Amino acid sequence: MKFYKAKTFDLNMLREIAYESEKIWDVGENFMDVFDDKYNITEEFIEKEHVFYGVDKNEVIGFWGIKAQEGFSELVYFYIDHRWINQGYGRKIWEHLVSWSKDQGIQEFTFITSDRAAKFYKKMGATLMEGKKSPSDEREVPYFHYRIT
Repeated sequence: MKFYKAKTFDLNMLREIAYESEKIWDVGENFMDVFDDKYNITEEFIEKEHVFYGVDKNEVIGFWGIKAQEGFSELVYFYIDHRWINQGYGRKIWEHLVSWSKDQGIQEFTFITSDRAAKFYKKMGATLMEGKKSPSDEREVPYFHYRIT
């Protein structure tokens, strides 16, 4: 699997992966409208933050995006194309995220996710903290912390 730093011309591809991946959780049209409008990846995020996508067999498999600041980093995006979920690609993309973060001197990061994805992050070694209110619809969602060793 090869990884590439996302450019602004990758925006539509990444937005589609995130949208379709989020949609498989059967969260409803209202949530998807809010997600796509307010929380899907933006050109500004790609320009200012760190976004990488993974390619295997000439297919874009997924991507991650982190907001790295001194003393605090937040994993904002971690999406696998819905066609490639449960095929081992999540682990490969996670390992790339962790390796890159370590090289950048990032020691830890936090993130929110869905209930259905929480099991994956626990397997990756993330620690479940208290729940947080989803910014999109006020439901409680898992809030994780990951320490890079």
